[in-house]
Amino acid sequence: MARAVDRAIFWLSGKPDYLWGLRNRSRTDHQRGESVHKLDALFRLRLLYFLFDGSQSGVRGWRSPHTEHSWYCFPHGGAVVFGDSPSGHTMEASQRQYAIYGSGISYVTISGLEASESNGAGSSEEAGSGIHCNTCTNLLVTGVTVLYNYNDGVRLDYGSNNVVSYSRAAYNGANGFANYGAASLFDHLVAYYNNQLAGGDGEQSYGAGIKFDSAPNQIVQYSTSYGNGVGQSPVSAAVDGIWCDTCGSGFTAQYNLVYDNTGEGIFVEANSGQISVLYNVVYGNLDWGIELAADNTSIPMSGSIVAGNTSYGNAGAQIAIDAANFPGGCVNNLVYNNIAFQVSGNTPFRVYGGCENPGTNGSGNVYTYNNFGTATTNFIEWGHGVLYSTYSSWETATGNCGTVGCSHSIEAAPTFANASAGQFWLTSGSPGIGAGLNLGSPYNIGLMPGSAWPTGVTTGPTNTPPDIGAFVYVPPVALIPPSNLLVLSVH
Repeated sequence: MARAVDRAIFWLSGKPDYLWGLRNRSRTDHQRGESVHKLDALFRLRLLYFLFDGSQSGVRGWRSPHTEHSWYCFPHGGAVVFGDSPSGHTMEASQRQYAIYGSGISYVTISGLEASESNGAGSSEEAGSGIHCNTCTNLLVTGVTVLYNYNDGVRLDYGSNNVVSYSRAAYNGANGFANYGAASLFDHLVAYYNNQLAGGDGEQSYGAGIKFDSAPNQIVQYSTSYGNGVGQSPVSAAVDGIWCDTCGSGFTAQYNLVYDNTGEGIFVEANSGQISVLYNVVYGNLDWGIELAADNTSIPMSGSIVAGNTSYGNAGAQIAIDAANFPGGCVNNLVYNNIAFQVSGNTPFRVYGGCENPGTNGSGNVYTYNNFGTATTNFIEWGHGVLYSTYSSWETATGNCGTVGCSHSIEAAPTFANASAGQFWLTSGSPGIGAGLNLGSPYNIGLMPGSAWPTGVTTGPTNTPPDIGAFVYVPPVALIPPSNLLVLSVH
């Protein structure tokens, strides 16, 4: 565990030393004939005060003789050498802006660590992270926990081919996991109760449990993001579950569980296209459920797909596809096989700003085989501020499919196993069973009932025809009692 706690500060040998580390390598110190453990020079930790398993270790200066549980600074190559293996121990460095930092490194694995309590107050947005890697490539961060850091839990800036997996971020001042300009895979993550601070660095006021920015071809999957922004004091802005801002093309969010955030569930904005939002479960957020927005007039959105999602009971729209009313701003985007169900009030489905196919500003967008529930007053927005209260009037509106029934919408409420417990798979008799459009590969793999995030998520082939929503419908198995059964007693 690497911590950056607030301790008394002093300097070793009259100047700052650095703990370089994270890769344990045993070697023999031939000068003394002893077996020692060296933490190779991979990441820098400013060493102002050093604790080993909660106690100050023996300070042995520069190349002084050492004993077990002690260490010394190696002046050439920037290493700290221990008298015993650091594996399974806790190492703490005093007040500093990063718990773990790396720059320009490749093919490094960070595994099984806790990085917490980095300071960073009053510094740039990039400082104050638990784990921060700048221009790193082929980096693997897995099995880590990042807690109570001033800004982001894990932050990647630029670089490529990085993977962050099976990790947990909670109670950080800004984003739980953040990716800026680094084409990466975020997989099996848990982000909760992040963005606890407000009014400091920009990422604290506008953030997400899992955030992407400024890089194409980013993926987040099999992850859960919940409660982010809850407890923020003072509350300065809504905090999304998953947010992709100006990511270019090729962003994918699939098989995620996103709920109870103070902002939107999944928000994808100012991306050029080929966005895929597939088989996510989004509920109980205090803003819209799923939104794709071409809100930058220099970045049109095209060729994106929103399919097989369940968006339920969010405070605003359940699904929104919108643009900023500029020429070609919203073209050939597809919305199929989704459940967008509003428990009460508001408008579950909103399309405007060119995404309603007005002509010059948008065309070729398709919205079919979705379940918006029973028609109610103003339940669909088609064009900014233009509301519809029946399926037939919406279907025949300018820019839509044109005839009554052409949207193949499910005009009834879905029935779930237990929505209040987050069990959104369909039950027998649900109108969404077998009511979807066959989309083919790679869009024909849905969630299986009973999936549990992040490590118990199971997927399987969709039915033919597919079901509406994120989960594959599995019929209950009929139990046939054996014949000639003799009951002796019942307890």
